[in-house]
Amino acid sequence: MHVIVSIIGPDRKGLVENLASVIRHASGNWEGSRMIRLAGQFSGMVQVSLPPESLSELESSLSTLEEVGLKTSVVRANETADLVNEPMRTILLEVVGSDRQGIVSEISKTLAAQGAGIVELATDCTDAPMSGERLFKTHARIEIPQDANVEALCNLVESISDDLMVDLNVE
Repeated sequence: MHVIVSIIGPDRKGLVENLASVIRHASGNWEGSRMIRLAGQFSGMVQVSLPPESLSELESSLSTLEEVGLKTSVVRANETADLVNEPMRTILLEVVGSDRQGIVSEISKTLAAQGAGIVELATDCTDAPMSGERLFKTHARIEIPQDANVEALCNLVESISDDLMVDLNVE
């Protein structure tokens, strides 16, 4: 069986090693993860495969991490979630522009309206080198229908704001 373990809490040295030990102790195999430190908090998700009879042991062992301030949760993975009715292709999307409230909402709404699904999303805000203006940057892996027009999708995302630079690459 597969589960997704989510974690969040104050960042500290040895945190990933503690989590890996808990997973191994419960006869689990760490198969994939996404982890990051944001504003002093460590956050992540780990895909774990383990025998069904080990699930309660994993959940119990994770409680030891909660004693040191790490919040955890376990969700059974939906192993049929990857089934899609229509053929899709993967596109890498990069967007850079002036930061403002609602930009992620506007981009994701535009993508969804075109039938695109976000597979992976990373965003960041930084200061522009010369002006010091706040820049929004995103890197995303999206899936779009095979017959979708990539150039038209790029134009739609660019039309959100005059200052957005958009790059779409077929993976």
